[in-house]
Amino acid sequence: MLPTLWKATRDRLESAVASAAGLTVTGLRRQVRVSFVKVAEMQRRGLVHLHVVIRVDGRDGDGGLTVAPGWAAGDLVADCLRDVLATVAVDAPDPAGVALLDTAGALPVQPATDGRYAVGWGRQVDIRRIRLGGETDAGKVANYLAKYLTKSTLDGGALDSRVRSLAHLARLRLPAHQRRLVEACWRLGTDRAFAEALDTAAGRTPGRTVGLLRWSHGFGFGGQ
Repeated sequence: MLPTLWKATRDRLESAVASAAGLTVTGLRRQVRVSFVKVAEMQRRGLVHLHVVIRVDGRDGDGGLTVAPGWAAGDLVADCLRDVLATVAVDAPDPAGVALLDTAGALPVQPATDGRYAVGWGRQVDIRRIRLGGETDAGKVANYLAKYLTKSTLDGGALDSRVRSLAHLARLRLPAHQRRLVEACWRLGTDRAFAEALDTAAGRTPGRTVGLLRWSHGFGFGGQ
């Protein structure tokens, strides 16, 4: 669900910044361009952690880019982002309804509401200003992003390619926690109704193999 949550976050951020600046979204787009570079880190505990660089440019009358206006170069964007991250959520089917999970493998879920599950950001948010020539400058940021572009889920590389079946999983040498995460993908993914509903909610194109099974080696995450 991360791509869907990220899109909702981008849309909400644009609306929040426009409102804080006393502009409409259309008016905001005439004055500034907000662009992003993001890298996803799949952590060993099974969560997707995003590292994002946000850049704000001003626009000149001819459609070119220039220095951002003063109100956009301060803390306004960062403050809006904090508010958005704390409140934005998207709906997914509730995995609590899948009977294939036993007690030992059960997922911690929010209370089901009409079979839906709210997916949002966690509490660990760190927002910092990037200043050229400062302590956090462009070169350090580039090295920081490159680190996560090349990071494997496991140092041994056992999950760098697709897991083809539970029998295949049984042959892999994995820590117990990572094994349970992959197994959960297969248990949930073999519930056709749930898996197809999740793909629909995530905006994934229907395929012969549902997303949870196709990307079980990434704990269900289909990004890089």
